[in-house]
Amino acid sequence: MNRLQELVADASIEHIVCLGSGGVGKTTLSAALAVTAACQGRHCLVITIDPALRLAQALGLTGDEHRSSPTQVPLDTPGSLWVHQLDPSRVFDDAMRTALAADDAARLMRNPFYRVVADSFAGSVDYMAVEFIAQLREKQPDQRPWDLLVIDTAPATSALDFLDAPDRLAAFTESRFVSLLRSAVATDSRRRVPSLGQSVLALILGKSLASGIADFLNSVHEALVDVRDRARRTQTALQSQQTAFV
Repeated sequence: MNRLQELVADASIEHIVCLGSGGVGKTTLSAALAVTAACQGRHCLVITIDPALRLAQALGLTGDEHRSSPTQVPLDTPGSLWVHQLDPSRVFDDAMRTALAADDAARLMRNPFYRVVADSFAGSVDYMAVEFIAQLREKQPDQRPWDLLVIDTAPATSALDFLDAPDRLAAFTESRFVSLLRSAVATDSRRRVPSLGQSVLALILGKSLASGIADFLNSVHEALVDVRDRARRTQTALQSQQTAFV
């Protein structure tokens, strides 16, 4: 048994992260590790951050169902294998729904500014990759039939590009700029009146638009704090002895 076979057979390993620059064979290796794990009796979910369909094709899937939910690969093995692909916009929307009450999330998504910011965050693969993994890790046991997660990451020259995403997100949500921006558009809850900053915005942009900006900033910030905290838990898990890097 070679070293990689020993790795996937080790029941103490819960995550295997494949890292490297583009074109070095990460996707092929991820697929091979996942199939090997299933052959050795493990129940494995292999995910890819790459928008191309190479992983699914390598595992013999022809549709795109794996973009919306984990899809089981038909294999005659003692274990089992699922595949799932990152859909950044879906992951960001799900993060908002998880963080906010249902009515607040629905109102946020109707906000005209939401899609612009959502697409910007969704375009940051590192942020959405960590959130993607967090959502999969925190599923209820009956929705998470796998015991091994193999992660085919986006091309990167350093693991830090991937593992440092939670720290960068924390720096943004806790920054003085964001704090000042939120304060400028906040409503005084005790007197239920707009702040000076929101009043000025209302004079410039109109009351409705200023109110929309204020509501949007506060809702997104609340949701991003939740994403940040979940990302930190994921970061801790991926830096533990239960994670191997290839």
